[in-house]
Amino acid sequence: MIITPSSLDSTFVGFNTRFQQGFNSVQPMASVLAMDVPSSGDSNVYAWLGKLLRMREWIGPRQLQNISARSYTLQNKLFEMSLAVPRAKIADDQLGTFGPLFQEMGAQTALWMDDLLVKALQRGNTSDALGWDGKNFFATDHPIDLDGRVSGTNANILTAATINETTVDAARVAMANFKGEDGRPLGTKMTHILVPPALELAARKVVQAEYLASGATNVLNQAAQIIVLPQLSDTTNDAASLSTWYALDLSRVIKPLVSQVREAPDFVSRTDPASDPKFNRDEYEFGSQARGAAGYGVYFCAIRNSTAGT
Repeated sequence: MIITPSSLDSTFVGFNTRFQQGFNSVQPMASVLAMDVPSSGDSNVYAWLGKLLRMREWIGPRQLQNISARSYTLQNKLFEMSLAVPRAKIADDQLGTFGPLFQEMGAQTALWMDDLLVKALQRGNTSDALGWDGKNFFATDHPIDLDGRVSGTNANILTAATINETTVDAARVAMANFKGEDGRPLGTKMTHILVPPALELAARKVVQAEYLASGATNVLNQAAQIIVLPQLSDTTNDAASLSTWYALDLSRVIKPLVSQVREAPDFVSRTDPASDPKFNRDEYEFGSQARGAAGYGVYFCAIRNSTAGT
């Protein structure tokens, strides 16, 4: 093949086609786990209430609820994935060997936000994950009322040795007992259990089996849906990840996590003959890029369960 601007354009189209095939071949969980929030600048400022909004009988003046003091900023970051294709491979018309790589690039790019959300969960019990109340997202002492009108705390960390009827029910009850800054129950409920593959079978026995091992009726059957994320097996951020699972309330518009997108994933290239990689290394560059961040919504819609506790 004689390399011309036209042939390079055709090469880009071919690689982009395989990229899009891979991108569309997977089903990301980001929209299930998190609120999809667009971003128009370098960051977003999120403000939450310590309670869920409710209608009240209108007697006297309106009761305004101040959210300005309860906020945190989520900074957008740039992400990329790149491949270098030797010029000689294009000249020799051997592009077919790169097709699977670009298809895999597309699939992994589509899971970009899933990866960010998992990392947010895994570091949620550290000081890198401060929420709007000044506490770690997963903490034992979330103040019910920052203004001190209602005393007490909410804990969204449990030490659970494994997933069984007792520990799942404890998470269910704990979430149902969360109180807001008005002292009233928040009305949260465990709708999903998020697990790594190693805990999938145990989770299914608890919330999908009709009967227990003893033969008794399983009262927790269909108590929650199960989400299995392979990314939770990554132990680089959390040494206890293989034994950590999460009880979530995903029934609301406001969710425990935030998926913030400033620039959606895109496929790009650098094929200018005068560019550095072409001149210095005799190759062309192709890749994907995106800009955004994953962060925290309301803590009372998530409970962390781990043998490591806090």
